[in-house]
Amino acid sequence: CAENIKDDYNLILIVLKKAAINIFSQRVENAIDFNKALKSDIKWDVILSDYIMPGFGGLEALKIYKTFNLNAPFIVVSGSITDVEAVAILKAGANDYVSKEKLLRLPSAIKREIEQAIIRQKLKESENRCKIALEGTTDGLWDINLKTKKVFYSKEWKAMLGYKDHEIENKIEAWEDLVHPDDLKRVEAHSQKHIEDKIPSFYSEYRMRCKNGSYKWILDRGKVVER
Repeated sequence: CAENIKDDYNLILIVLKKAAINIFSQRVENAIDFNKALKSDIKWDVILSDYIMPGFGGLEALKIYKTFNLNAPFIVVSGSITDVEAVAILKAGANDYVSKEKLLRLPSAIKREIEQAIIRQKLKESENRCKIALEGTTDGLWDINLKTKKVFYSKEWKAMLGYKDHEIENKIEAWEDLVHPDDLKRVEAHSQKHIEDKIPSFYSEYRMRCKNGSYKWILDRGKVVER
């Protein structure tokens, strides 16, 4: 906790203990000690910082915090900060702001942000596993949001047709343009049946145009995970 006023720090501890939050904490008052605390072997669950301290402040603390790429959330706890300043530090990367006049909100803010940090970490790990799996296979991956129509084609998907990643836009029209004209309506009809839940999955073989102008047979499979 970056806090220069010991009484304010103690009050924070009292509020957290009353909320049944187990605490191991460290108070620092300057950039050097804050940097040392983050560099230590301690795995911090949350970082708290006042906004204004003599020779140090929330923005500087946030800047140092971001250099460590920590998953622990950064929460500003301050009594002297304007709405404009609060918005600015949130835009700069702080996870939340709690006024010292409303410290009773701090326990719920900490619990919420720690839960969100855990979710972010699990998502990151899942994305990394997916990335490793994709890099280790020649299969192409595509994904489409049925509501927004936002599409993703993996580098491997594009490479199967001889294209580099930047040469095919992530748009449904790009796929439509590459499918053989004689196959397009059939494939789209089959896809629509699955979208309407008339068949359990999408499974189709059709031709797609490669970069060199030739056509390649593709086995395409997909499944709606959210309607």
